[in-house]
Amino acid sequence: EFRRCWWVAFTTLLVCAGSLGASAKEVDKDTDSKCSPRGVKDPCNYVRNNDFCAAERFNYMELHYCTITQGAQMPQWVSMLVLGPWMLLLFIAIGQAADSFFAPAVVVFSDKLKLAPDVAGATLLALGNGAADFFTQIAAITSSSEVDLPLALGESVGAAVYVCTLAMALVIFVSPREVRVPAGPYVRDTVFYLVAVSMVAEMIADSNFELYESATLVVWYLMYLLAVFYGEALFPASFGMPDAAEPGEEREMLRVDVAEDESAPGSASREGLKFEIDERAHLREKDDYEYAGEDSVLWLKEQLSPWTMSAFGALVSPLTAPVTLLLTLTMPPMEVRNVGKPHAVVMGIFAPVLLYVCFVLEPKDFGALDVLVMLGMSVTGGYITYFTFPAGGATPRNSMFLTGMAFLMGIAWMDIAADELVAVLETIGRVLGLPDAFLGATVLAWGASAGDTAALLATAQSGHGGMAISACFAGPLFQLLIGTGCSLMYVGVFKGDVLMTIHSNLPAMFGFTIILMLFLCLAVPLHFKFRFTKSLAGILVAGFFAYAALMACTGFGILVLV
Repeated sequence: EFRRCWWVAFTTLLVCAGSLGASAKEVDKDTDSKCSPRGVKDPCNYVRNNDFCAAERFNYMELHYCTITQGAQMPQWVSMLVLGPWMLLLFIAIGQAADSFFAPAVVVFSDKLKLAPDVAGATLLALGNGAADFFTQIAAITSSSEVDLPLALGESVGAAVYVCTLAMALVIFVSPREVRVPAGPYVRDTVFYLVAVSMVAEMIADSNFELYESATLVVWYLMYLLAVFYGEALFPASFGMPDAAEPGEEREMLRVDVAEDESAPGSASREGLKFEIDERAHLREKDDYEYAGEDSVLWLKEQLSPWTMSAFGALVSPLTAPVTLLLTLTMPPMEVRNVGKPHAVVMGIFAPVLLYVCFVLEPKDFGALDVLVMLGMSVTGGYITYFTFPAGGATPRNSMFLTGMAFLMGIAWMDIAADELVAVLETIGRVLGLPDAFLGATVLAWGASAGDTAALLATAQSGHGGMAISACFAGPLFQLLIGTGCSLMYVGVFKGDVLMTIHSNLPAMFGFTIILMLFLCLAVPLHFKFRFTKSLAGILVAGFFAYAALMACTGFGILVLV
């Protein structure tokens, strides 16, 4: 039942171990990091009094140096006895939030809004994955007196490489059938992202980011949205969406249509058409017959009971049970037939608190006012839910309120867990003396993408691989153009142009990303015929490790490009 989150945990831990292992060599003490406790005489005092070592929520650096290792008097590996299980718990939270709550909500919204898989992937799934990062990036850039644009771009583009290589490969591996996409949506997504990365690379070449340049990024994303919603009307042959059919007639209509026109010109787009319709038929079948339980409370009891689990599930239940309980307190499991009124009221009480913590609360300034606000939100949420929710309960897949709650709260949980995961990985990187440029482009970018990866895998494993593939491009595009573009527009209006220092890894990162996108733009249509095969997945995995090696060489000064 936790298979998807183990995929995320295994792959991310694997790449982190490989990257961190590169730090076994000595790093020059004159590193570019603004928080370098390694080698300092009193590291505990250093991290406590250095603002660049401060954390957003919990300071793992202080935990490591001041509590666990007691000022480097204890071996460094002792921290892993604490941080290791905590990282595993965060992976479980991300995986289960995506698997049982967020991804099913995206699929239900897509079906109710009658969105094609590529449109749902480019909008609902991509925006859901990137919304929290968008607000975080805006807050970080606009509230800082010094804009660290290279680090922000490193995390954004590094996460995109991770998603477009390893995460996409995992999507191919976990999909229940071969993933095929229509030509039009795929070419749209890849070309728009290729142009976006090329524009940003050209804009930062002079080490000065001007206001009109950030506005250009936002305009390019608006053009992308126009292509998403109106591209089918302009190029219907490339999208191949048929007239709507009755649920019971979809497969039969498709079988006759494809059989008659299999040898006709444009048959490749009809293959994409077959895939899209199969996805909708799969969704309706699942809605009708595949509920995991009758009631959300009974479902929760079953999830918490070790007697209903496999041997492995019972072994890790001390970690998974608290996560399941916390998640269910704030959002409905989408795979049950009914959510009762008592459970809905409990969610109405706790969900507003989590949203406040995720999107509003500043932990450094936490005070009595925050407590009063959260208390007021809890009382109001519980009161409204009690008097408006149906007495007999509701089915999550038929309730826009419950589906919306699973969607929004899934974003909040994945954001909080991913932020903590990034903080832990950053602490490990600082302890090992890794440079900031390398950290931002690899380890932190991968940790920040753990929630995105979990959502993509859950969506693909439910039979919606086309939606996941589209989101692999649309999510990074949203983050790069809107997250960075809007932030820099604000800075440009109120603070002037952004001056930046080009680190050695930035040219390598943008160059690799452009080559990767050129490969995907050309190889998938011309060689793979819009089929995402296991051989393509193997190439993407190899590309991911090539990127990690390149970032290691530039981060540690082995390869200097500027």
